[in-house]
Amino acid sequence: MEIVPLSVGDASRAWDERHIDLESAAKQVGSASTSGFTSTISGTAARFTTEWKRHVDAVATKAEGHADGLRGVISTYLQAEGVTDQNFYILQSYLREVR
Repeated sequence: MEIVPLSVGDASRAWDERHIDLESAAKQVGSASTSGFTSTISGTAARFTTEWKRHVDAVATKAEGHADGLRGVISTYLQAEGVTDQNFYILQSYLREVR
């Protein structure tokens, strides 16, 4: 099995970006006002936004987990292959979460 660390690093960053986007979306959903609905519907709308925010938060957490896992793959690869300091420098930026 072959691992291309730069490709794995790019994929981890893409998952980080998804996580950030989903986190932002969850905040927007959570802060959505239901005041424009009638009293008979506003309670249901509020429950919907609460549940939808919870769902998006869960998906964001999974995306972050994927990014963390991919960074772990790179770290394990570097340790297993005994990559030199020069090559490690190139990959070092992929080992940390970028925010």
